Amino acid sequence: MAVSVINGIQDQGIGWIEQPTMRYNLQSLRDVKGRVRVPVMSHESASTMYDVLNVIKENGADYLKLDARYDAGYNGVRINAGIAEAAGIQCVYEGADQLGIAMAGALHVMAAYRNFSMAYCWGDYAQLKDDILENGKFCMREIPYVEVPDGPGLGVEPKQEKMERYHAYYLKEVQEKGKGRS
Repeated sequence: MAVSVINGIQDQGIGWIEQPTMRYNLQSLRDVKGRVRVPVMSHESASTMYDVLNVIKENGADYLKLDARYDAGYNGVRINAGIAEAAGIQCVYEGADQLGIAMAGALHVMAAYRNFSMAYCWGDYAQLKDDILENGKFCMREIPYVEVPDGPGLGVEPKQEKMERYHAYYLKEVQEKGKGRS
């Protein structure tokens, strides 16, 4: 099914197809990759360093989407990016629903590895109306470039007043109303 759908849309200028198979079916991922012209990106199949090694051994992906929310945070992304770089595979960073502190961490990790060819994390961040950073939201220098902060630590400073305001909002609107419960 995935092969026929991908082949049916391949002339539409698609950059890649993300995770076209079930997470741990690496043979199927490899088979799809071998039967389509659109590059295949592994995301859910590449959650841990062991997953990344298995995707690479299986030749299951042209790109890997790495995410600090899985495995070992930014250190896990760093390890996985190094493994991918040794295998000659390009990486994309996934950073859904993050504030500026997490964006700063992601920018530092991406800048440290030349195989982060695409910084996918910008889309969600660009939609934020506000951020907790002292100097406001990150801005693109020129499309598609964002400066890596260069101050101490991650190079950003949270604004205490905003952290307190959003914490109070979280307590009232999420915890008290039960929106944070599963």
